[in-house]
Formats: sequence, structure tokens, C-alpha cells
Amino acid sequence: MKLPSFHDDLVVGYEVDLELRTLTMRIKQANGRTITSVNFSGVEGHCFSNVAHGNILLSVDYVSASDLIRQNRAEIEASFHQSGSPGPWAENLKQAAARFDEMGVHGYLLSASFGMQGWVLAKEVTCAAQQVVATDI
Repeated sequence: MKLPSFHDDLVVGYEVDLELRTLTMRIKQANGRTITSVNFSGVEGHCFSNVAHGNILLSVDYVSASDLIRQNRAEIEASFHQSGSPGPWAENLKQAAARFDEMGVHGYLLSASFGMQGWVLAKEVTCAAQQVVATDI
């Protein structure tokens, strides 16, 4: 799924439900008038780093699961060997990439000009925007 442009927008927060395998990011437009909830479901793994107040995004881009795994191979392998994260699938990344592509799991890369970087592997993503009213700020 092609996602809307989040260039220069701010990450307000994110929430992960490991049991339900969901991840929701709340992104506020640079003009401050709209907050978009980006809802990932069927999450197989995620990794965010450099999370800071005032994260300024460049983009959230769709890639295939195999491309995401290839681009982040070293970090995924190190994390798996250290703590078993992001999941048992990381024991064999070649097999995982092929299986995820067959299952319809997609990769989403988050890049920022300031602050957080990362990725999400998920089956689906939806976006819902809402206008911010003065009492929401």
C-alpha cells in the first residue's frame, strides 16, 4: 500500500500490542492541524531507534519483506543472537524473507531528518486522519 507523504511531519507517539500483533503510530502534520493514525496489523516484527521528542519524519515507505530483511540483515541478526528479537523467524532470515513474501507480509521503512529511524514488518496498514481541535493540542 502506498502511504501518504509524512515529510516534515512529527511522530507524536506509537503503541505496540504484542499479543494482538498491532502497532499504531500517531503522526501530526507539520501545520499541526491533522493527526494521522497509521495502523499496522499482522505485525511480525518492528525496530525503532533514536526515538526522541520532536521526531521529524522524511517518510514511511513500503518495501517488500525480503528487501527490508536484506537492508537490515546485520541489525536483525545481532538482535536475534542477543535477545531473540524480533522473533523466532529471525533464526533463518533467508527462509523468513521467502515465507513473509508468500504470506503477504510487507516491509515499511521509517526515515527521519531528526530522530527515529526504523522498520515494521506487517500484513496490513491503514491510515485514518482526524482534524485537531484547539482542545486536542
